[in-house]
Amino acid sequence: MDEAKQNAAFGDVTRRVGRLQRELAKMHTALSDLERKSRDLDKNAFLVRGEAAALTQKATRLMEEVSSIAELPTALAALSGQAEEASRRLKDRLGLAVASAVEALGLPVSGRFPELSVGPFVITFRAEVAQAELALGKGGPVLDKVAMDADKVGEALRKHYAELFDGEFAREHFLNLVRQALQRANRIAERSPEAPVPVSEFLLELNVVHQKDAFASNPTRAGFQPYTRLMASTHLFRARPLSGEGFEIRLVVATREQTRKKGDHIYVPTDLRGHGTHFGALALKNLGAP
Repeated sequence: MDEAKQNAAFGDVTRRVGRLQRELAKMHTALSDLERKSRDLDKNAFLVRGEAAALTQKATRLMEEVSSIAELPTALAALSGQAEEASRRLKDRLGLAVASAVEALGLPVSGRFPELSVGPFVITFRAEVAQAELALGKGGPVLDKVAMDADKVGEALRKHYAELFDGEFAREHFLNLVRQALQRANRIAERSPEAPVPVSEFLLELNVVHQKDAFASNPTRAGFQPYTRLMASTHLFRARPLSGEGFEIRLVVATREQTRKKGDHIYVPTDLRGHGTHFGALALKNLGAP
């Protein structure tokens, strides 16, 4: 049977099930009323006899309705087969369509459904909820969740690539902010100037040194300019080599324990092919007088 005929057959069975459901609901109401009356047969004997006879005829017709949906398992199996075949077509089509949607970015596309790598991003298709999850690298932070549609996925990829990797970036300014943040963290914690600084402390101090002078004199929520974990993550990648005049920044790979808690590590891409590393600390190395 072709797909159109299978769909028509399934629709017919569905309508029959709907009718049966409505008739069963009426039967349930009638049986409940009859059961209530039968509790006092001495009073309701004639009523119960008449209604029981009428319901017997209705029950016979209901059994005929039940038998009319005997092909339901077959119809469901046929629909399942159609869905399986369509899912295979969708898997093949999605990968090609996503590659086409981001072709202008010039990013490498690899992998196969349900996981594709597109440059620094990893797309995980979650068919059970018809959703695509966009993350920064394998095991990196989730950036977006969109419909499992190539155009939607392509739009999200272009948007996040432009924001994270293709916009203006003042490398020297960023490296100086990192240096100041590490210096502040070690000074406050009374550690040596070149001691590793935990990621949580680094992000806190990075947000301090990032503020404009006006914020110090009037610290309002509107005036605060956040430096997010995601910004720090991609900027640490874009700023490589992590060295400035007289100093360099060293990244300390996170321990397994640190990777279990989001606040204790930061994911940093190592290339534009979806690879990256989780780091648990940063250290400032002075190379001489600036």
